Amino acid sequence: MQRTLGLGILVGMLAVCGCAEPSAPVAARPAATAPTATASDVKVAAENHDHGHDHDHDHADEQLPKTLPEAVEEMETLCGDVEDMLAGGHRDDADEKVHMAGHLIEHLRGLVAGSSLADDAKKSASAALDGLFDCFDTIDTALHATDEAKQKIDYADHEPKIETAIGTLKDLAKGL
Repeated sequence: MQRTLGLGILVGMLAVCGCAEPSAPVAARPAATAPTATASDVKVAAENHDHGHDHDHDHADEQLPKTLPEAVEEMETLCGDVEDMLAGGHRDDADEKVHMAGHLIEHLRGLVAGSSLADDAKKSASAALDGLFDCFDTIDTALHATDEAKQKIDYADHEPKIETAIGTLKDLAKGL
């Protein structure tokens, strides 16, 4: 029952994670005490979800990192990719990377929960992941807005919060 509830929450989050229509409310994050999904749950949910809009991408090709340090490194790379794509005007490519970041954030939540980090470190990681989610959700909402709004997206508006979150996650993952 707990696994089904956790998977239900995850599938709901993945369905709206960074994919909300401009007028749709931002999805609530699961509470810190909510059951967490395993990496395989995340992969299955990612392979079987629907964003509510059309674009070509195949989540079956996504290789989820096995460890927290690897996942943090991948998140940092994705952030750089999004920054470069937005700066270069490649909005559709950035959208794909933003969606990947959303899935990776949820995967990171599971890795943090299953890690040997102390409870206070897990809370810090959760807060950092919340910050990343907020940034990428805002970017994604703009990517699915009007053409005018798409052109106004500036990664630099989110960079300090993203860099702080990545720094926190990197520091926490060092000892693992």
